[in-house]
Amino acid sequence: MSKNIMSRKKGKTLLNTILTFILLSALFLVLADYLYIDTEERAKETLHIQTKQIKDDLTLQILSDRENLETMANFAAKLYLDGEDYSLLFESFKPIGLISNIGILNPDNTFITKNGSINLDDQISFDDEVEKGAYITGRVYDLTNVDYERVRSAVPIKSGEEIIGVLYGIIKLENIEARYMNLAEELDAQLFVYDGESGDLIVDSIHNELGNISFLQDRTFNSGYSYEEISASEKGFSSFKSAYRDENVLMHYSTIEDLGWKIALVRYDSQVYAETHTLLIILLLVFTTMVVIMSIFAVALTMSEYRKSCIIECASHIRKILIEASGNNNNNNNNNNIDDALKEVVDFTKSRSALFFDTNDEDYHFVAPAFREMILPETQRKALKAELFRYASRFDAKEDSALKVITLRQNKRLEKSNPSFHAMLKKFNVSEIVFSATVNHSNHITILCVINPGRRAEAAYLAEKVSACFTIALSNHNILNKTKLAATTDSLTG
Repeated sequence: MSKNIMSRKKGKTLLNTILTFILLSALFLVLADYLYIDTEERAKETLHIQTKQIKDDLTLQILSDRENLETMANFAAKLYLDGEDYSLLFESFKPIGLISNIGILNPDNTFITKNGSINLDDQISFDDEVEKGAYITGRVYDLTNVDYERVRSAVPIKSGEEIIGVLYGIIKLENIEARYMNLAEELDAQLFVYDGESGDLIVDSIHNELGNISFLQDRTFNSGYSYEEISASEKGFSSFKSAYRDENVLMHYSTIEDLGWKIALVRYDSQVYAETHTLLIILLLVFTTMVVIMSIFAVALTMSEYRKSCIIECASHIRKILIEASGNNNNNNNNNNIDDALKEVVDFTKSRSALFFDTNDEDYHFVAPAFREMILPETQRKALKAELFRYASRFDAKEDSALKVITLRQNKRLEKSNPSFHAMLKKFNVSEIVFSATVNHSNHITILCVINPGRRAEAAYLAEKVSACFTIALSNHNILNKTKLAATTDSLTG
């Protein structure tokens, strides 16, 4: 294989690896984008459902408290018709739902509680309260103590067609917070409940003091969202930069129609995309592993192609040497060329020695200079050849010739199957033998043997590639000898 062909193969392998990497990267990015979009949609749906759950629970609770107040208002009207005061109502009252206390506003703006009565001329108008009917306030000051803020739920007290008073259920802010902030904590979200008109917060799960929802004006909203949209819309989603963390938040807000309040549920992106981030980390690890495996495979494939090209180049050089031997009529040069070919085998495979022999007692042997003192004695060489012939004789030459490459190692398996051969190899420090055997139709066997190759895979592959050339060179050598012998005989016999 030429260097140009090898270069093209390496380039093709590299190009395939790069294209596969690009495709995997594109797939990863598309999948990541899909996961983020899908997660955001599911997060919005979850926020919507959970906001509705809190909204429905809060509405049900306030309306249930209003029904209880209407029952108490009917009792107050009965007391009024009987000419009695409201003391029995106050004495029998016990906190119920969110309501912790009650009070009654009379037409003269006198406000009655279980602790007594006060005039509220400067604070409230009975006529205005009557016009409102049954309603609930936002966060307002307590009618009897301006140091406290409360929520008031009001229902009229009717005697026939006449409204004789307004009954208030007093709701402490901490009662609402205790119930719904705990629920928000369970949902792992931030909760805001506020007056839809004034924006005053009734529940705030992140600030220590209740303020106004207008604090969101200071936030940096993401593209397509704004504080004005939140103020003007009945419901929707919004997204903005958190003031407490270096990340965005996703918010769903909705109007509580029966109360005139609004509710908002908020989550950080790290909460919204927590599962997605975990999944992406896993995908990234898988992607990275695949890229590493692909890179290792590409490098291994390139190295394999490089080794093959080197083997093929060496085999080509050896063939050239042996072809020169076949075409050379000089018998000595022929022998030298076979020795030169064995030297190439030893040098390339970094082995101790190489042998080439056949069943007709042709024998060629080359030992690397560094291992001259470890050359096998003649007796052991004969024993080695006999054993290799024994292995080769197991082949069936069904065609004109059969080629087989075998590796023998000095290991337990060999010790068990052939103890004497194993002992000989051990004695002369032969750890491994790679040999190729060629058997023709007349059971003539030629063997190319490499001892202790430093490059095992290359030794087996090279032996397979050049074994036939050695056999052909030897055959041509024998033919040449016979031709010379015949010519000599003819000249002698005249």
